[in-house]
Amino acid sequence: MTRQRRQVWEYFAFGSRAVTISEATDGLRAAGIGQATVYRTVTLLTDLGLLVRVQDRRGDIGFTAPPIGHNHPLVCGVCRRVVRFDGAGDLTALEATLAAETGFAIYGHHLEVYGVCAACQAADAAGQSTAQRTAQDTTGTAQDTAGTTQDTAGTTQDTAGTTQDTAEAQGKAS
Repeated sequence: MTRQRRQVWEYFAFGSRAVTISEATDGLRAAGIGQATVYRTVTLLTDLGLLVRVQDRRGDIGFTAPPIGHNHPLVCGVCRRVVRFDGAGDLTALEATLAAETGFAIYGHHLEVYGVCAACQAADAAGQSTAQRTAQDTTGTAQDTAGTTQDTAGTTQDTAGTTQDTAEAQGKAS
């Protein structure tokens, strides 16, 4: 994996919220990474299962890196904060019910849950606009990720190995 692709992946992987391509481009510009590189890398990483697409209630498309293992995203429809949960048990029972009712041989599922996080609920109650809240979160994500990119600059081989392991794990989990 090239240095630039690794930096793009890290930008999404180490953030606490889903990030749009435009936000990632803005956040990675100082590292010399342009929009075309971000777009192509997001497409590749999404195809490999290393990034997943989420949508907020305004229709903005963001991307986030899922952790290894079976999980589902709970996405804030305002700021795109993502919390992961495994849904163990409940979804297995639902799949069994659906199989019995429909005759389908169910082999998997894709589930995203949307809501409004506590911070956005509080901001709304305080009269803070969505744009102010999202701008604060975006700035924090860009600063956090920029520091992570600098901290991990010497671990290209380790990160590439982790990415390969993640891709293999994603393939096995499917």
